[in-house]
Amino acid sequence: MIDSRRKIIEKVVKIGKYGLTVIADVGAFYYKSQKEKLVELETSSPTHFTDLAYNGICGYNQTDFNLLSEKQRNDIIKHRSMAIKLELLQN
Repeated sequence: MIDSRRKIIEKVVKIGKYGLTVIADVGAFYYKSQKEKLVELETSSPTHFTDLAYNGICGYNQTDFNLLSEKQRNDIIKHRSMAIKLELLQN
């Protein structure tokens, strides 16, 4: 996966851009009942890409995130360099 990102980033930089930011919705893992695979991927992925101009943001639906065990949620949050929780306010 990193090799394909590297190729894309090289093309992006070549055309004069600063890098690549990917925003991913991880909801498909829940739809396909692959929560364990999601946790494995999230906790084994690099948290920093010092040799690549790359940023990645994974988006979770709070209801889906709550389907994970407390340990799984904590493992994901601890592995990432940042976690942001957004809440919608209703009038």
